Amino acid sequence: MAGSSPGRRAKQNGTDLCPQGDRVQAYCELEHVLREGDSRPPCGVLNRLLAEVSQDLTAAQGVPDSVRMAASNVLVALARTHFTLVMAELQSHLKAMGEMSKEFVLVTLSKLFTSYAPQCISFVWLTLAGLRSVVGWVRGGRTLRIACAVVKQWLEGVKVHLCSGKQCPWPAKEIQQIYQNLSQLFCSVLRHWQDCKEEKDKQAVLGAVATMMAVLLQEELPREHVWEQLLWLVRLYQEVQDTCRGTKSLNIFLEALEGVQSVIPKDKFLAITSAVFYHLSDDTKEHSEADRAELTHCILLQGKERSSGNAWRCPGRNLSHKPPEWVRVSC
Repeated sequence: MAGSSPGRRAKQNGTDLCPQGDRVQAYCELEHVLREGDSRPPCGVLNRLLAEVSQDLTAAQGVPDSVRMAASNVLVALARTHFTLVMAELQSHLKAMGEMSKEFVLVTLSKLFTSYAPQCISFVWLTLAGLRSVVGWVRGGRTLRIACAVVKQWLEGVKVHLCSGKQCPWPAKEIQQIYQNLSQLFCSVLRHWQDCKEEKDKQAVLGAVATMMAVLLQEELPREHVWEQLLWLVRLYQEVQDTCRGTKSLNIFLEALEGVQSVIPKDKFLAITSAVFYHLSDDTKEHSEADRAELTHCILLQGKERSSGNAWRCPGRNLSHKPPEWVRVSC
């Protein structure tokens, strides 16, 4: 946890490394020093440095973005010689609760992957678990888009390693943990980020969902988790009066599937079409214009899926009862 990270422990007894003057300039000079070939700060200085930089990186308010970015650059430079320690510090912030900004923690994770991808691969399962905690509290805006970008970036690296034919960097147990954490993150994203208002937020979520699906659909067991999540979305139609939220999630799922080389199994496809057509044609329910638009868009997306040649025909609008094909599955 954040309270036990090296930087935070040191901060209790440490002093401000730069109490006055231009912090951005100080960080820039420090970054330059840390990138020198023979630069390796001693342990005591290192802990105080982590404490100081982390405070600026995660401050909830009062610290300008220019200082946060400079602090982020210092951590990336420090990772050249102390990668594991820097990654542990970032992971602790990612999972921490309370008043803390995680935007530049995510930015730093992205920079680390760009500079040190091979070393980052060993921390994939921890990062996925940390990202899941971020999903629970962010609902839109720049932090959401950065989180989606980090998901895409790290999972693209996972795909490369899984498909390259090279020796796998993970033991079998860790691969299972990666898929498990990814499945949980996938479920969390669909459940929490279905109400995106801004188009750029929605596109960011779609990109993240598509990348997660591309990894999950490579293996049989995680592939089943994807289809179970699809049936969970259908289950929303059985258990709630307002189906608009479920339809939005279903649309995100189907739109993301367009970019993945996989086709919905026929039984799952029939469950979707039956559910959507039933609610669209149910005379006992009053649908808002927005709800009907979402349902119609969902049907159009299913039509695209059907055109792939591996989906059952749509059941039509003449449904007077809930279809028996609905399956209750929890994710």
